[in-house]
Amino acid sequence: MLLDTSKSPVETIRAGGRYDFIVEHDVKELGAHTLVCTALYSDGEGDRKYLPQFFKFIVANPLSVRTKVRVFKDLTFLEACIENHTKSNLFMDQVEFQPAQHWSATLLTADMHPMQKKNISNTEYKQPVLIKSGGGIYNFLYQLKLSTQESTQLKVEGSNILGKLQITWRTNLGEPGRLQTQQILGSPVARKEIDLQVVKIPQAIILHKPFE
Repeated sequence: MLLDTSKSPVETIRAGGRYDFIVEHDVKELGAHTLVCTALYSDGEGDRKYLPQFFKFIVANPLSVRTKVRVFKDLTFLEACIENHTKSNLFMDQVEFQPAQHWSATLLTADMHPMQKKNISNTEYKQPVLIKSGGGIYNFLYQLKLSTQESTQLKVEGSNILGKLQITWRTNLGEPGRLQTQQILGSPVARKEIDLQVVKIPQAIILHKPFE
């Protein structure tokens, strides 16, 4: 039940009149859906009437999220590419990576010009990210680190859950949307217990013969 006006019903609707209202509901499943609307009313002669109507619609993904994970030594980088599949521009209010336990995340952005930093105040409005309609894309890059020295053992144990993305946006008309991705997985890399390093080699080495 999304809306019930039985406690405060509309008193009258004149001939040819209309009653408009907005109902918001998060749809979490893709595919075909049916909205059932029923009206219980009394006509001009006082007879009780019942009118059901059914509205079918299709729910599709308004955007898609593609991720790439790259590991460089003790750092893990997550690239998230967001693509707009709708016919309306989408304004990203929030694109937040929620790291898994023992991980910390930092959003990497281009360095700002010193003159731009000087003109920014603490109370300045944060401009939402615009992703244009019909296939517009925007990329986000996060740097991930294990938050404690002890938690590096997670890599040895094979844990590869990095976290998930929480995305909220609005359309041109201000209609809100929200998407939470599934857990993003990385490639577990075992930390080596012994490191080898060449410190000195002879000037000449004979093939197939050991050397010191």
